[in-house]
Amino acid sequence: MSEMIDIYLNGDRLQVAAGMDLQQLQQQFADGQHVAIALNTEIMPRRLWADRSLQARDQVLMFNLVAGG
Repeated sequence: MSEMIDIYLNGDRLQVAAGMDLQQLQQQFADGQHVAIALNTEIMPRRLWADRSLQARDQVLMFNLVAGG
């Protein structure tokens, strides 16, 4: 059994597998949607998602991109 860590996704506590990266998180919770991710209040460029593993107590905001005004 893999180790689990607690993170916060859009304010809700969530348990994920230790070592999960932002890209895997996006695929699990928003697959097929165009989203932006902020990690601990910093917008994360999509090119870095696979390189950034989640750490215990990370604060992740995942939000849909909307065009218009």
